[in-house]
Amino acid sequence: MQNFAIRVPATSANLGPGFDSFGLALTLYNTFHIRQSKSYEIHFTDKNVELDPKNNLILKAYSNTCTKHNWSQQTFILNIENNLHFSSGLGSSSTAVVAGVVIAYMLNDYPLDKDSLLLDALDIETHIDNIGAAIYGGFIIGMVDIAKVRKITVDKPLVCWVITPHMKINTDLSRQTLPDTVSMNHSVHNISHAAAVAIDIAQGNFANLRLDMTDKLHQEYRVGEKLKYQALQTKLYSCNQVYSISLSGSGPSLLVLASQITDSIRQVVQMHFADINIAYTVHELEVDNQGLTVM
Repeated sequence: MQNFAIRVPATSANLGPGFDSFGLALTLYNTFHIRQSKSYEIHFTDKNVELDPKNNLILKAYSNTCTKHNWSQQTFILNIENNLHFSSGLGSSSTAVVAGVVIAYMLNDYPLDKDSLLLDALDIETHIDNIGAAIYGGFIIGMVDIAKVRKITVDKPLVCWVITPHMKINTDLSRQTLPDTVSMNHSVHNISHAAAVAIDIAQGNFANLRLDMTDKLHQEYRVGEKLKYQALQTKLYSCNQVYSISLSGSGPSLLVLASQITDSIRQVVQMHFADINIAYTVHELEVDNQGLTVM
């Protein structure tokens, strides 16, 4: 196939206690339009994106996959509708890796098997929470040691309100703030709460998520202080429509799960970010249960 498009959803990772394991696909997308050509060209709708092919994660994933399978590396023109900002906590790098792997499959007429795509994508990026959700859609539990994903389709309506502060967080640097060891009590806390999150999402018992989605491993060490995360959580939990709030990946985006977003909820967030003098953008989304699609 010479001309095609790939749509990859944004993803929110961790969801509180599911550190490096839970991922949720969202209805916000990067779309990649591919046309075979005599040389590489890359164009973004966002003019501030790095265009150097040597540093491009899409081409890195494409080249690595072709080399791994001993496939030919054909050149192409790539036009990208990029709706995800880099370093925002919404899995932008995972969309690039997944797209690069899919391009290799498509240009070499290889069947698109999602389990195989996962293995090849994990060769480039080991964040199975984001990669898995981007490929499979829905809510996923990723087990990176065996490169396997378990997917739960989210059937009941669930509002996924993403708050993205206008600041960047480097994932690698953010991880350096995490402790090298954790206590037994904190480990048990996260195991039990992560299990509860998975069960309640599977059963649609979203009202339980406020109790389920507490974390002892990573959130408090990241951008919580700068964003006054605990204060915002307390304010939002005064609104009955809010099920939960969690850091999306390593941040700075925050994921609010709710039955609906009311004017009072918007006002709480507006006043909070005005108080800490940080601008932000919001996206009112749903769960994407399909994952990557090729058109």
